Amino acid sequence: MSKEPTGRIRDILSVKVEQARDGDFLGLLEVTETCSERELKDAYFKLARLVHPDSLQKQSLADRREDAAFIFEKLTEAFQTLKDPTRRKAWEERRKAGQPAPADKGKMLEEQAKISLHQGKMLLNRRAYAEAETQFKRYTEIKADDARGFLFLGWAIFQNQSRPLEARLEEARNCFNRAQKMQPDNADCYYYLALYYKERNQLPEVERQLKKALELNKEHVGALRERRLLDMRQGQAPSQQSVGGYLKDLFGKLKKK
Repeated sequence: MSKEPTGRIRDILSVKVEQARDGDFLGLLEVTETCSERELKDAYFKLARLVHPDSLQKQSLADRREDAAFIFEKLTEAFQTLKDPTRRKAWEERRKAGQPAPADKGKMLEEQAKISLHQGKMLLNRRAYAEAETQFKRYTEIKADDARGFLFLGWAIFQNQSRPLEARLEEARNCFNRAQKMQPDNADCYYYLALYYKERNQLPEVERQLKKALELNKEHVGALRERRLLDMRQGQAPSQQSVGGYLKDLFGKLKKK
């Protein structure tokens, strides 16, 4: 049974019950129109385990049992429909004939974005970087103007050691650069670019990015730490700037935004 936090499951149930009522089978299963049969099956069983009515008692969510039963029923209907070409074609025709109003779509997308962001943060905390990357990609697809999403995505990619080093470093850099263009006054953007250049061993660029980060936020915990490490590496006296809050992880701060 699911061991996900109760609050997260409540959030998911709230979104899924709306998707179930609207007959949004793709959104309900969190798959695309071009998903493979394997992806469809994996998505179904993952969500079915999460929202199965029998699992709610252990999560102190007995009050949502009725919603969960409805969602579970619709999940099964969605799975059976989408995997069958004839039923799927009929569903797609009905869907095209009765598309939800733009306002309804916007509301659903907002809820999906919230869930993806929340799930991504939880996965980052568990160091499940590949899964976190998937969630943040979904978030940035919906919220393409949110620099924070690209910072999270870049960091998940940067840390995902299951991917080839060169590819993940460049993709992470692209995310950080995109965030920086959106928010040139955001110190975090320069800090994460400094980490990228540190991995490349390009120390002058590391120094330049850290300098900019500290100009924008002289108490930036991560930048202060890296500035101190850079001074030590270059054989200089450590910076005398405050390192208060040194033990706080930057993503702990970002999560509060």
